[in-house]
Amino acid sequence: MIWCNKKHMMKAKEMPFGNLNCIELGESGRGRKLLVLPSEVDLQEGMNQDITIGVSKTGKPRINRFKDNDLYLVLDTGAGYTRRGDGRVWVLKDDKDKLQVLAGGYGADGDAGRIGNWDVLVLKVKEGFTGFFRVVLSGGNPSKLYRIEKNTVKYCGQNKDNQLSAYTDQTGIEIPDYAYDTEDFGKEWESFIV
Repeated sequence: MIWCNKKHMMKAKEMPFGNLNCIELGESGRGRKLLVLPSEVDLQEGMNQDITIGVSKTGKPRINRFKDNDLYLVLDTGAGYTRRGDGRVWVLKDDKDKLQVLAGGYGADGDAGRIGNWDVLVLKVKEGFTGFFRVVLSGGNPSKLYRIEKNTVKYCGQNKDNQLSAYTDQTGIEIPDYAYDTEDFGKEWESFIV
């Protein structure tokens, strides 16, 4: 299963050996890194039940039509002009080893990304993991908090309009050390390095 925070369309990319059907994440160029995932299908926002991440002959991730019980995350933090804020994926430090980075890339604004950048990640969720991750979209957009539980991803809310307080009130699940509307999320949180 693959869970995506955004929809991504498959396209044909011209390669030296011919056309490759793939999904492109990130950007190419100086200060940027393009991630190409071979694929014969589009990625829909949310859960994609009948596809998974496999490995190509060269050991790189690819999208396969296959139903399995493993949970993968494809996260894209690009959403706006990065001078107002970089895009990152954050997780509690104690949980970072429960999410394995399979591949990553990034996009940027400015010459070699000097204005700012945003990340794209392909993560494998270790079996039985229950915990939070947050996606901070570039461009100063509010961060979105998600919870993984029993191989499902649930949206908790944004750090505005008391959405997270409402989530805690409704579910009884405490959100640990969550700093609202700030890049400094507290000492317990750490971003992935691509």
